[in-house]
Amino acid sequence: MFPLIILTIEDETSRDFLLRFYVNSVTRMYLEAVKYVSDKEAAEDVVSEAVVKLVEKADLLQQLDADKRLPYAITTVRHMAYRHLRQENRLKLTSFEALEELLPSEDGEATDDKILKEQRKARLRELLAAIPTEDRLLLEEKYVLLWSDEEIAKTLDILPNSVRMRLTRAKRRVADALSAQGFRLNDWV
Repeated sequence: MFPLIILTIEDETSRDFLLRFYVNSVTRMYLEAVKYVSDKEAAEDVVSEAVVKLVEKADLLQQLDADKRLPYAITTVRHMAYRHLRQENRLKLTSFEALEELLPSEDGEATDDKILKEQRKARLRELLAAIPTEDRLLLEEKYVLLWSDEEIAKTLDILPNSVRMRLTRAKRRVADALSAQGFRLNDWV
């Protein structure tokens, strides 16, 4: 059965796109939800909340490359699960594994360059997995999911004016951690 929110979309092209996307990705979205919430009903709630967010971002979702749509949806599910757990005061760590699919592929490079880049990516993934969960979620919501400050504020239960300061602090902590690990920030900007 399709979520009613998708069926209420007036633009037929967007509605058809989201219906197809939902059919193709709902199982994977549900599997992601059950990683974080314990019961079936909670997982269904998380997926439903994620679908609402995806409908709100339908234009962005349609503009994304086809191979980036599912990771976007999975990340949205993870954030909705985080929101659900936060409401229950049960926060679990999340991973960047789903975001790994968003990394661009490097074709036509020399083997040594590929090996060095893969080593840097592995170190970067380790570093990002070690940063505080709230910083990681905040950065994902802003720069991966492209949520507005107001949407982020709702997730974190803070004022929208506080989002920019938290983002600045989170970026500073990540930059400091990158520098401490020997990354030159100019290589990543």
